[in-house]
Amino acid sequence: MSGKNIFITVLTILLFAACEQSNDPTGGGDATFVPSFQNTWKVEGDSNHTIFLDSDDVGLNSGIFYGRENDPDNNISDADLCGRFDNAAVEFNIRRPLGTVKYKGSFINKDRIEAASPSGQLVLVRPTF
Repeated sequence: MSGKNIFITVLTILLFAACEQSNDPTGGGDATFVPSFQNTWKVEGDSNHTIFLDSDDVGLNSGIFYGRENDPDNNISDADLCGRFDNAAVEFNIRRPLGTVKYKGSFINKDRIEAASPSGQLVLVRPTF
């Protein structure tokens, strides 16, 4: 490969890298994300399914959070939830009547969490009033 071809290849790679969309949920290019959990989140697509989340690690970019799930359509009432977060990444367990379900995902932005488990996906949205 000639020097000119190497230069063009490297330049093309750099241009593509510069144009890639950022996965930063803050939109500001900051490497750290400080999530805010405290709210009753709605499960997207199911108006009766809610999850209350809170954390004592307010203002930190990593720590633990906890909450309760209510899904009356599936006979789930006040199911315990506990998890941890590191920047936008989240992992949590929900202790449901039929067993504990483990989720792993991330904040997509400050008002949306997408997580998956072997039993399916869970998308939480912060209600806006």
